[in-house]
Amino acid sequence: MVLENVEKLWKIRKIAKGAGMEFVKKYIKVIILVVIFFMLLALASIILWRKVPEYGTFIANRSEEQIIPDMWEGTTVEQEFVCSYDWEFITLDFSDHDLYLNGKTAFQITQQWDGTIVFSGEIENRNIKYAVPVKLYAEGGGKADKCYVVTISTLEAPDSRSLGLYGYVPDAGEPACRINNEVVEYAVSIGTHMSTPCYKIHFMLVVGLLAFMFLSCVFFTMLRKGSVETIFLCIAVPMGIIFLSFLNVNIVHDGGTHLTNVYKYSNKLIGKAGQDSLEYVYLSTDEMELRKETDNFYILMRKLGDGNEKDAKWQPYLENRPTASDSILEYFPGVLGITLGRILHLNAMGSVLLAKLFCLSFYIIVCCLAIRVTPFLKEGFAVAALIPMNLYQAAGITYDAVITPIVYFVLAIVLKGKESKIGKKEWAGLLLSSMILGSCKGGIYIPILLLMVFMHSELNGGKRFKIGACLTCWLLAGATMLFHFKREISSFFYRTEAKTQILFASGAAENMSWVTDGQIPKFSLRYLLTNPFGFVQMLVRTIMKRADYYLGSMIGNRMAWTEDETSWVIIIFFLMILVLATAWNTREQVKEIKPGERVLTGLLLMGEFVGFHAIMLVETQANQNVIFGVQGRYFLPLLPLLMFTLFSKNRMKTDLEAGREFRLLSLAETMYIFSFMTIVYNRL
Repeated sequence: MVLENVEKLWKIRKIAKGAGMEFVKKYIKVIILVVIFFMLLALASIILWRKVPEYGTFIANRSEEQIIPDMWEGTTVEQEFVCSYDWEFITLDFSDHDLYLNGKTAFQITQQWDGTIVFSGEIENRNIKYAVPVKLYAEGGGKADKCYVVTISTLEAPDSRSLGLYGYVPDAGEPACRINNEVVEYAVSIGTHMSTPCYKIHFMLVVGLLAFMFLSCVFFTMLRKGSVETIFLCIAVPMGIIFLSFLNVNIVHDGGTHLTNVYKYSNKLIGKAGQDSLEYVYLSTDEMELRKETDNFYILMRKLGDGNEKDAKWQPYLENRPTASDSILEYFPGVLGITLGRILHLNAMGSVLLAKLFCLSFYIIVCCLAIRVTPFLKEGFAVAALIPMNLYQAAGITYDAVITPIVYFVLAIVLKGKESKIGKKEWAGLLLSSMILGSCKGGIYIPILLLMVFMHSELNGGKRFKIGACLTCWLLAGATMLFHFKREISSFFYRTEAKTQILFASGAAENMSWVTDGQIPKFSLRYLLTNPFGFVQMLVRTIMKRADYYLGSMIGNRMAWTEDETSWVIIIFFLMILVLATAWNTREQVKEIKPGERVLTGLLLMGEFVGFHAIMLVETQANQNVIFGVQGRYFLPLLPLLMFTLFSKNRMKTDLEAGREFRLLSLAETMYIFSFMTIVYNRL
């Protein structure tokens, strides 16, 4: 009996071992990728951990220049400062000229109102280094809105060089420093800070989300029943949360204007729009204060935790750019979020975060629907929707969170109608999408609706029904565009608001926009009509000089609030994944794409590309020989169109290979986030 049990256990062990070896052989590449991923994740986390700040900043150091190249013995500098928050310590910036300097420097922080000294100490000059802030901790901490004086005195400076002190030219109303009791035209660079673990906690949250994203993506790509929509959600949701977690006051491209537009429409919904105008939008005091911040994570965390709305007093907010050229349809998720936050009496940061969550949710849900609806190119749709720039914009209050998923949804319905019958709900969605396309970005994406001619007539109510449906969608989109942008359309040809024309060159009057006095003249859309050959020349020069910019800004090489750029290695990685997602097919029963359909789609792509540049003539100064204002993110909604023209059902891949681009994509997303965090931490 015992021997029989032993034999059974031995057989089970052999079977399990064989099954394990078979699993390893089948998924060896995936296992290696998982091991490499976590090794790289651990290594990158260890390296970046040292850059994660241990304190929050209220006032950042403005070390613009050396206001004193050498602080010789006997030099005394005094600088007043006030901070709006309780602070723990201040920082000062010096230069050691890359030398070993002898001597000592004394520091003192005094409460101006009563003369109490809250810090006093001496530091050896050799311990003060360039780019390493000197930290001075106030005893008991500093108080908000109270004036303090920091005094810096050189006690000894026996060398031929001494410490250099950094500062800046103060703005109007800011106090200048005193050097040996004489007021000068400079101010000392002083930063105020408070120790906090919030950056470390945030970093660990991001790393945890990246690990979850990769593991869930690997798990579902290894399952044959794992749908593309599910895998899309495995990446989109963690990445969206990560971008949301980098708290900022809508620091997306043109984020200030977008947020003002959303507040304007929210005012209309809650009955507060009576005093709004083209230049002014009325905001509560809490909302006004929030607009003064940008991307200070620590301050915004404090504002988010301040509780409910504090002050309902409304004040006019001046937005530098006019806010007439827009529609509530292109902002409706953000408008709903801001309005709900106001109704619930959330504080301003809470309302903004809720609006961002609504925008991100709308983007993810509609993109997921598009992936489900389209009969082929599912991987292509998913990868395009997961491009970092798409997700970053979707996690902000901007019309990009509406335009891009709506375009993807329209294209998905068109591709479905090409092969099967479209349901009533999908027709309703197409009609609503036509209205939204007509109200977004001046209707530039309306031509995409021309692809409705690809729909199969016999499967969708016959030729008459198809013609009627196409005309209805086209007319609806066109009418919506004219309703929202009739005044702006005329301004592309003629600037009626100005009284004087400035001629940049002789004979150039016909090709310029009408502009106000003192401004450099700009091209208008008339230039395309009066000098088409010149426009073509400008377009060719623009492509030659700015092609790399278009590719980089399409993927996300530099977000709106970062100075540095993401490495081109990561950008190229994403471009390769886009090619992988396009060039192979996983559904054998897809009908062949007709040459005429490819030609029409290609012409449409070219028309959109030329159209963007034609519209942006109004943003191009007359002394330029290339067209400015076009950004790579404008082409993100058009990526599935490009994929359609390149698609071939003859290139096949197995189910295991089908998940390859998603595993690589999750790796690329991780690399991108670490690069993004490095750029953010370098700015702090």
